[in-house]
Formats: sequence, structure tokens, C-alpha cells
Amino acid sequence: MKKEFLKKYLKEAGLGLKDLLRALIISSIINFVVLAIGLGILKIKYFILIALLIAFVDLLPVLGAGMVMIPWAIIEIFVGNMKLGFSLGILFALTFIIKQIIEPIILGRSIGLNPFLTILISVSFMIFLSPGLGALVGPIVSMMIGTFLEVRKAFEFEKNQDEKIEEKKS
Repeated sequence: MKKEFLKKYLKEAGLGLKDLLRALIISSIINFVVLAIGLGILKIKYFILIALLIAFVDLLPVLGAGMVMIPWAIIEIFVGNMKLGFSLGILFALTFIIKQIIEPIILGRSIGLNPFLTILISVSFMIFLSPGLGALVGPIVSMMIGTFLEVRKAFEFEKNQDEKIEEKKS
């Protein structure tokens, strides 16, 4: 029984990793749209291409959109373009918040874990480890917990069905 449980868990965890990647891609697409709109409003040249590049960097664990947006905002402030610098900072904050909310919700729904619990786990890891490492580890741990609970529930259901069949035979 334990061996079967482990096999099923590992199989489901593999599917959970696919769901995690799907959640990352969907949140990156949403951030691309937000970035494209924001950069378009700020009248940045080639705003769609820049938004696409930032969304791609946003897919990378730990680095994220801040790797591009924060230095860009700081440089704009230092060269005297305060309005653009602060606007870029606000746009980065908006995309960061959206990603931190949407990603756990998508992941939570796809693995059957309460989205609030997924957010709570991710934020806890961000607080206890570090924001970057927590953002990487939190969703993976959430996926593992959700998968474990799902597999355990399936095995309990099968066990109950087997017991009912045994009772009918008796």
C-alpha cells in the first residue's frame, strides 16, 4: 500500500509541476498585458517588445521583472526623469502584486488546494527564507502539499470502497 501510494504521489507530483509551470506562464502573460498597457500609457518606445522581454525575465525564478524594472526606474530618477522613474516603480509594484496574488490562485485551483492556503504557504516561505527563495520554494511546497492531500484522499476513498465490498461479501 505504501509503495502504491508513493508511486501515485510521484506521478501526481509530476503533473503538479506541469500545473506550476502553467501557473507561471499564465501569470507572466497577465503581467505582459499589464506591462504593455502601462508602458504604452507612459509612451515608451517599443513598449510591446520591452513588455515581452520583461515578461520573459519574469518567468525566471528569483530574478523576475524587478531585475529590469528596478534598475530602469532608478536610472530614470538619477538622470532627472522623476515622473518616469516613479511611474516605472509603481508599474513594477503593480506587476509584482498581481503575480503574487494570481500565481497561487491559479496553482491552488489546478492542484485542488485552497488558493488562500497556497498564498499563505508562499508568503510564509518568503518571510522565513527570503523573498526570492520563498517565491521559488513556496509554490513548489504548496504543490507538494496539495498533491499529497489529493493522493491521500484518493487512497482513503479506495480503502472505503474496498471495505464496503468486503462487508457485502460477508
